Amino acid sequence: MDSDVALSSGLAFPTIPDHVLDFARRIVKTNRSRRGLFGVEEGFFGDPAWDILLELFAAGSTPKLLQRSELSISNALSEVVLNRYLRALAAAKLVELVYPEEGGYPIAVLLTQLAYQNIARAIKVS
Repeated sequence: MDSDVALSSGLAFPTIPDHVLDFARRIVKTNRSRRGLFGVEEGFFGDPAWDILLELFAAGSTPKLLQRSELSISNALSEVVLNRYLRALAAAKLVELVYPEEGGYPIAVLLTQLAYQNIARAIKVS
């Protein structure tokens, strides 16, 4: 699947400075390492909705599709729990879900322009 896909809305995304993207990537890496560092069970430090959004943002300065299975594994979420979060994020217009032609569960996820801009703003403020 091509990872550089235009949103159905066709809106342009702002260019985010590399240092902001690098900071987001460091946050994602730190979030993933917490469980091992502290020897606690999965979900102990969980903030799945934010982690999903941040991972999508950190994927690059242009919106990238991430496979649903990648998000499930990287966030230590079962498919059922991930789907619940994805539906909620889509209802809030923070992600766009990409479905296979035959329907069923979404196969990929990408940020909306709203989420992209708000995450960039939040990181720049930090």
